[in-house]
Amino acid sequence: MDLRLVLIMLGSTLLCSLAQLLLKQGAVGAAAGGLGVFLLRAAASWKVLLGLCLYGGNMVLWLVLLRRYPLNAVYSLTALTYLEVEALCALVLREPLGWGQWAGMLMIVGGIWLVVSR
Repeated sequence: MDLRLVLIMLGSTLLCSLAQLLLKQGAVGAAAGGLGVFLLRAAASWKVLLGLCLYGGNMVLWLVLLRRYPLNAVYSLTALTYLEVEALCALVLREPLGWGQWAGMLMIVGGIWLVVSR
């Protein structure tokens, strides 16, 4: 696996993971009221808007990857987002990580290793 693939993939997954964090924070901040009020408040939230922009950046990097590499080679690496989101939730949102989550993350790492080491 070449370094360019790894760097672009890490950039893509980090943008996606950061987008998830911002969307969560924006959704919580807009939570008051009924569904219509919530959606309007969420649409006006800078965190939601920035999260959507990060998704856009993620898609640009994803297209670059798809242009140069086989889909089955890069898609398995999207599992990195699970690890990144768990870490961001623990560090930023102070959400606890239980033993089951740790075990699951180890399995994800093992699965990624199995796929990319072919």
